[in-house]
Amino acid sequence: MKVPSYAEMHPMSSVLSKPVFSPLLPTFEMMADAIHGSQSVQISAPASIEGMLCMAHLEAACIDLKKKYVRRFFLPKHFRARDEPVTHPPHQCDLSILVNPEEETWSIDGLSKIEDEINLVPVEMELFFEQSSAKKRGAIDCVTLSALLANFLAASSHIVRRLQSTMLLGQWLRTTLDHGPNPMYSMLVDVLQEDGLIRCVPMVEVEVLETSMFEDFPQRRFNKLKTRWEHLDRDEKAQALSELLLPMLEHRGLSTQRFEELAFRRILRGDESTDLMSQLSILQHHWPTNQDTLVLHVSTQLDFVLKTGQLIDINEATG
Repeated sequence: MKVPSYAEMHPMSSVLSKPVFSPLLPTFEMMADAIHGSQSVQISAPASIEGMLCMAHLEAACIDLKKKYVRRFFLPKHFRARDEPVTHPPHQCDLSILVNPEEETWSIDGLSKIEDEINLVPVEMELFFEQSSAKKRGAIDCVTLSALLANFLAASSHIVRRLQSTMLLGQWLRTTLDHGPNPMYSMLVDVLQEDGLIRCVPMVEVEVLETSMFEDFPQRRFNKLKTRWEHLDRDEKAQALSELLLPMLEHRGLSTQRFEELAFRRILRGDESTDLMSQLSILQHHWPTNQDTLVLHVSTQLDFVLKTGQLIDINEATG
C-alpha cells in the first residue's frame, strides 16, 4: 500500500500550487519529513533584514505545527572582515535549518538534507509561465524559499498566510533588480495579487508614502496632485502622474523596473496605510550599524513581525 506524501495529506495553498513552483515540491517534501521527524529544530540565519524575514516565515510554521525550535543568528557579510569566513552557530537540536541568503546561487539538487542539517540558499531554476511557452532562468532567493516552505508546512496557518506577501522583499533586496528586468519578482507580484494577498496601486494612492528611494523627489508637486487625484478620471490620472515623473527620469538613480514599481505598483496589504516598500525603507533606515546591538535588535524586530505581520509599527511611523 502506497504511503501518501506530505503534500497529499496536507493540501497546498493556491500560491504554492502554481506550476512555476513545481520543481521545488520534491525538495520541500524531503524537508517537511525531516522537520516532522525531529524533536526540535534550530533555525540559524544572518542578523540581516533578509535573515530576519527568512526566520519569521520558518518560525511561523513551527509555531503553527507546535514544533519546538530555537533561533540563532550569525554575523552578516558586511560585518565581517573581507577574508573572514562565516561562523555558523553550533547545533543544539536534532535538526538544524541553516539559512544563508548571502551564499552563491545553488542548483535545486544542492538543497538536499545532509545528515542533521537542511540548507536554504538561493537556487537557480527555470521559470515556466502559464500565459507563455517561453522559459526563463531565474534565482529564487532565501526569503521566497522560506515563505514557500512555510506555506508547504502550514498552508492553513493564519500567521503563515499573513506573512506570505513579504516573500516579495527577498527579490526586492537582490541586486538583480538593478541590472534589468527581474521576471521572478514580477511573477511573485502577479501570484500574490491573484491570491488576494496584495493589491498594487500607484504611489499617489498610498496614504503614508516613503519617497526617499527617489532622487530629488518633487514633494510639493506630488502633494498638489494628491489633493486633486480623486477628482481625475483614469486618463487624467495617467497623464498627471507621467508629467510628475518625467523630469525624474533623467536623474532617477534607479533601474527601470525599480522606478516603475515604486511609481506605479506600490504593494498594499489589507487596510494598511503604508505600502510594503515604504515599510522596508523605514526598516532599513533604522537598521543597526553597530555590531554590539545588532542581534538584540534583530530578535526584537523578529518578535514584532511574528506578532503583527508588519515590518514596522505603522501607527508610530505615521503618528
